[in-house]
Amino acid sequence: MNMTIADEFKTVDLVLESDAETRGVDAFALSLIKAEKQARRLVTYLVYQQPWCGPPTAKTLVDELANSKNVYFKGLVKGWDALYPSTVQTLVGVDYPRPRVSGAERCGRG
Repeated sequence: MNMTIADEFKTVDLVLESDAETRGVDAFALSLIKAEKQARRLVTYLVYQQPWCGPPTAKTLVDELANSKNVYFKGLVKGWDALYPSTVQTLVGVDYPRPRVSGAERCGRG
């Protein structure tokens, strides 16, 4: 099944449309999970395209990704950067500066 971005993130939209008090945080967390899932797919695809990746290597990769509890988005980006001629930063752009927010403002008391 080929899912579009809209299909993949439909559950996020449903969470946002709910009346749950925590819908913003819930949608954000779910978005991170889905983004990591897509990053895993992309990096796995890149590995499969490498000349050194035959069936035994591919099976090992799938097994490792499925069983690993230590593969996170940051590592997947590094994997992409190592395998693809353009880095993620080149494709997506640089990070925006982080807003400076006081602790009281973060907790809704500022």
